[in-house]
This record gives sequence, structure tokens and C-alpha cells, in this order.
Amino acid sequence: MKKFTFLLFLVILGFANVTLAQDAPAGNAGYFKFQARLKIGMGQTFTALPLRFEDMALIGHGSSVEVTGLKNNVLKTKWGIYAGGNFDFYFHPNFGAGLDVDYFANSLKFVTPATLKDYVNTHANTSISESNRKNQSLIFIGVGPSFKVFTNEKWDVDVNLRGGVSMLNMGSLMVKVNGVMEDERYPRDTVLDFNYDKTLNVFGAKLGVYGNYWFNPFIGISLGFDFIHSFVSAKKINDDADMKFAYKDPENFLKSDGTLDGYPYFQPKNYLDKYHPKMMNVNHFSASVGVVFRVVPVPKPKGKNKDIIVLVKDSLTSIPVADVDVTLRDSKGSVLRTKKTESNGKVTFENVEPGDYLITGAKGELKTSSAKVEKSEFNKKKSIYKELVLKDLKFMLAGVTVQCKNGDKPIGKVNIELTNKNTGKVETAASDEQGKFSFNLEQETDYSIVGNKDGYFSGLQEITTKGLDRSKTLYVKLVLCVEELKPDQIFVLPIYYDFDKCNIRKDAGIELDRLVDLMRKYPKMEIELSSHTDQRGTDAYNDKLSQCRAQSAVDYIIGKGISKDRITAKGYGKHKLIEDCTKVAGCPTGSAGDCPCHQLNRRTEVKILKM
Repeated sequence: MKKFTFLLFLVILGFANVTLAQDAPAGNAGYFKFQARLKIGMGQTFTALPLRFEDMALIGHGSSVEVTGLKNNVLKTKWGIYAGGNFDFYFHPNFGAGLDVDYFANSLKFVTPATLKDYVNTHANTSISESNRKNQSLIFIGVGPSFKVFTNEKWDVDVNLRGGVSMLNMGSLMVKVNGVMEDERYPRDTVLDFNYDKTLNVFGAKLGVYGNYWFNPFIGISLGFDFIHSFVSAKKINDDADMKFAYKDPENFLKSDGTLDGYPYFQPKNYLDKYHPKMMNVNHFSASVGVVFRVVPVPKPKGKNKDIIVLVKDSLTSIPVADVDVTLRDSKGSVLRTKKTESNGKVTFENVEPGDYLITGAKGELKTSSAKVEKSEFNKKKSIYKELVLKDLKFMLAGVTVQCKNGDKPIGKVNIELTNKNTGKVETAASDEQGKFSFNLEQETDYSIVGNKDGYFSGLQEITTKGLDRSKTLYVKLVLCVEELKPDQIFVLPIYYDFDKCNIRKDAGIELDRLVDLMRKYPKMEIELSSHTDQRGTDAYNDKLSQCRAQSAVDYIIGKGISKDRITAKGYGKHKLIEDCTKVAGCPTGSAGDCPCHQLNRRTEVKILKM
């Protein structure tokens, strides 16, 4: 009845497994995965022996004693080696079926009764010996449903239910007391004669629980526990003449004074009786570690691989946008590839397999629209074309860092600082190998920008988006000039003074602080700081004003802790003009008005004297 109930349970589980697989979501159609586990550990055959015996009569010297409630408390098993393998076929992410093979090997242990120990200890030339020892073993082969009860990217838990054949051999062992006198009628030395050394092929049921950690999609390690019950009936063993459990219990041969009957030798009152099993309880348990493998065939998609071409353009001007990070994701949202758009705003993902994809773009904090690619589009003959639109209203600063007075040669890896003069917010970036860099600019905003690199220095430059029409302009272009720090090198500081005054304004202090930091970084650096005026006014007036301005700047720097021996103030007035403004049309010659030519001549310069 028990066998029939368990078989029915397995049939119901198998039917439920098939039904659930048929009702699986469409996304699981055609799902298949093979998983194998090889494991080794320790196992125990808990009471894989006759557990309880039928009542019996002990006969001796013409009298008999009825003994009831006999139990096996002298023959046990030890933990032993365990090995096994699981082979599972999953036709659904959570359900499948598989085959298990398990092997147990356990040795027998005779628990010597205290009465027998005392006898041997008090009688010279006696000892206990064992012979005919053969270990227990179990080979289980079963099939049944497999379940994934928990799973994520790295971990999962398997539960296996199996029914099959248990090939059980319970071993043999003989225990004797050596040195006991014997005669032909009553052999008195044998205490235990256990011989179940015959393989029983019976039905077995198994439960296995395994936790797996995956190093990658194909291999991992596993920790598992297995429990196997073999259905062995006591009747089957009683009817088999080859099965023998005979035991002479010393407790039944005690004299009234508590000693064994018969001195100086072991003399029981009965023969070695055969014990008939009344109950069998054959359970095996193991704990193991192992290696787990899996193979997930990838179905070949319909359609041919295609190139996906993506164009990113500005929503207002339709201008292609360069240096946008375009990302290709699969249907689960995992990033497959990311590429930057070129100057034409395009990027190409080559040889993409048929499937469902999502394309997104970003340029710093600016996000583009997204575009979907459907599997059906791969059936077309041509490449797949998608457009992304940048809808943000910010301008884009397209800058390049160049080395001044060297043919404006691009120089890379320059650290750039952009300051929003309206809010004071500072953003940083680094130019690439070609000297290119970019920032996003707010509308109607003034900015200042500087660059720094070991051995180089740039003056502060001003840019603005005021007056620019976003519907017509996307890019604000800038060439940021950096000077090499070497003797006789001259670079201009954008320092401004109030009309007819030489005191340092707040905005000039910011630029002079950068010069202070530079001189701290290069402690051997010595400079000349010079001031120049435009060509209007007298020589004497301009010489005095320019010297005052240069000295004010020098005093500011000395006040920041730079030694006065490292810096010289020099006012050149209008003696070193960059351009003669009298030859420039529209440039005023009087004190009223201004022009770019005059602004170019009015400058503060730093000349490196020593590095």
C-alpha cells in the first residue's frame, strides 16, 4: 500500500509538471536547460538494520524464558563516504525532470555490552574479536520531477523528488569471545553472527535539496542534502534463509550474583538464537558539496543579423549632435553596447542578432528620446535606421585646447573649469587626446573658463549665451589657449581696472589667486608682472597709471605669501602696443568711447623670468 501511494504521488507530480509547462507564459515557449551535478560528502545509514525483533523464548537447562520487546541496540552503522550525481532536464524555468545516482558506503559497529566487557576484563586470556566483516552499501537510481524553488543571477535552490530502485546490501559481521573453553555440544564463543550480505533490490524514494552558487552562466558550486528511504519489509527478510541475525545477549546469562554463568569460562544457558525482524527502518542521509554545470541552448533567431544605424539630432535646429553616448539594450534592459556619435551625429551597431532592443542616448546630463527595435524589423533587406532627438534647450559648448604660439596645435588631457558667473557653480572636464571638450550651457548666462595642465597655464576666458537664439544656434565654439611654462614665456591675465584707477577689483582677485597657486606649485618660478595701456593720453600719464596697476597686482600676490624677491612690477604704459589703433577705422582717438583695438592693447601680462 505504501508503494502504491508513493507511486501515485509521483504520477500526480509528473502530470502537474507537464501541465504547468504547457501553461507557461509564451516567453518560455521552447525553453530547455540541461543541468548536471557531481557531488561527494559523508553519508549515514540510519538504522539500516533490523530495528525490532519478534518475541522469543530463550531455552536453557530444560526451562524457557519468554522475552518480549527485543530491540537492536548492539549493531549500529558509522558515517561513511557518499558520492552521487544529478542530471536534470528543465523544460520550464522552474520545473523539469531528472535522473539521480547515489552511492553510500558505511561500516558496521558492534556496541559491546557492559556485562561482556566486564567478563573479558576479569578473565585472563580472553578477548573479543571480529571476523567476516563486510560494509554496508547502497546504490540508488531514481527518476522524478525537479524544481527551481528560488533563482536569481548568482544563486538558485533545487528540490528533487525521485522514485527508483535501491540496491541495498546490509553487510555482515561475526563477534566472538576468544579464550573460552568449548565442547562439541555447546559452542560458547560466538556472541553475534550477523549475515545480511545479500543485495536487496527494493523500491526507494528520495528527497534532495541543493543550493547552487554560479561563477558564470555555465559552472558553479553546490551544497546539498539527500534523504533516501528504502522500502524493505521484515517479512521478506524472514522468508530468506540467507539472511541471519543471531545474537547471544550476555544480559540473559547472568547468575544471581550478577556474574556470567560458568566459571572460568563463558557458559550461556541457551544456544545462539536466531532473531526474526519485526520492523525495518532503512533511511539514508547525506551532506555533500559538488560542482554543478548547466547548458542552455540558445535558439537560433529568425531573420538575419543587421546593422542598426542611429542618428542623433537637435529638436530645434535639426543639427546632428556629436559625442552623444548611444546605448543598445536588450529586452531585459541589459546594456549590450555603448558608442559615441561622430561629427555627423551617427553611430552604427554592426551585425546585431534579431531580437527586441531599446536604444537611448545621453550627453552628460542631457537625455535624448528613445527608440525601439522590434524583431520583425530584421526581416528587412536593408539596415535598420533609427533617430533620437535631443529636446533640451541648453546650448552646447564645443571647445578645443590648443598650445599658444605653436601654430595653435591641439593639446590633450587639459583639466577644464567652467564657472557659471550667475550662480557660481563650477563644472569640470578634461579634454581628450585631440584636445576636444564640451559643456552644456544655460541660456542668457555668462561663463568664465580656464585650463590647467602640469607645465602649462591658461588665462581666464569669458563666454556668454546672452543674445543667442536657441532655435538657430546649438553650438558655442571656443578655442582655449594654454601657454607652456618656460623662461621668456608671456601670457595675458584678463585683469580689469576701473577707469583712471589702479586698485584691484574683486574679479581681478580671482585671476590673481590662480597665479598665486601656480607660483606655490612651482617654488623656483620668478616672474615679471607688467601692465599696459591703450595709446590715448600722454606718455607720462600712462606710464604712471600702468606702474601703479602693476604694483597693485604685485602687492596683492605678495600679500598672499609669495616672496617679493620672486616677482617684479613693471608699467610699460603705451610703449608696447599690440596694434596701432589710429589705423583702425572707427576706433576713437579721444578719451570718449572704446573699440576692440584699444581693449587688446590694455592688458596685464606675466613674463616668466626663471623656472
